[in-house]
Amino acid sequence: MDEVVRAAIPGGGPPLRQFWRMVILCGSGKSLLSWDSTCSGPKPAECEWRTRVRHRLKTALLGIAVFAPVLCGPWLSQKARAQGVSEYEVKAAFLLNFTKFVEWPPSAFATPDAPMTLCVLGGDPFGAILDEDVRGATVNGRRLVVRRLAQVPSPHTCQVVFVALSGRDLPTIVHSLEPDILTVGEGESFLRAGGTIAFVTDNRRVRFIVNVTAAAHEELRLSSRLLAVAKAVEK
Repeated sequence: MDEVVRAAIPGGGPPLRQFWRMVILCGSGKSLLSWDSTCSGPKPAECEWRTRVRHRLKTALLGIAVFAPVLCGPWLSQKARAQGVSEYEVKAAFLLNFTKFVEWPPSAFATPDAPMTLCVLGGDPFGAILDEDVRGATVNGRRLVVRRLAQVPSPHTCQVVFVALSGRDLPTIVHSLEPDILTVGEGESFLRAGGTIAFVTDNRRVRFIVNVTAAAHEELRLSSRLLAVAKAVEK
């Protein structure tokens, strides 16, 4: 369980201590999601710290609900809807955690110390959410960064590409991406176009479907833990 919790919490940290922090939050009468982040007074640094901690813990809860639903899944699904956690906040938490359950070949990176880059191709539905989520976060010693792209990236530019595009050209766009890129999109049509992971809605919850054949084509190794929490695994 420690391993799952460690992976679910952005920025690392002692996993057991953070795990119990999440348990306390899940069981408490006060929801973290309703914690008022507005702040006034003569201590702007303290206000900034409070806002940052709230966002970091909120992202951690989303991540735990994604990869350890026995802990907070039912609680979060109810509280998130009540407190206005958006669809793309949940999807951003998924994207961040995908990077921790996928193994890329060395050829996916320009240099041994290159960052892990999460790219959004097309219209960006996330806004500042992704930037906040990856701030200060690392994966396997690599710094996480976000890029927005209007066209297919050049080699070694991205390791994850969220394809915010649709239409008849989608298969051409997906297949034009370099191997060793984790492609993520929305709807089962994205899988039919050759994508690897597609977000779907199941009973008003964000879930995902994995195409393992596409992952193999992209030379990616998907963790069995990732496949275990997918809504479906297609070949």
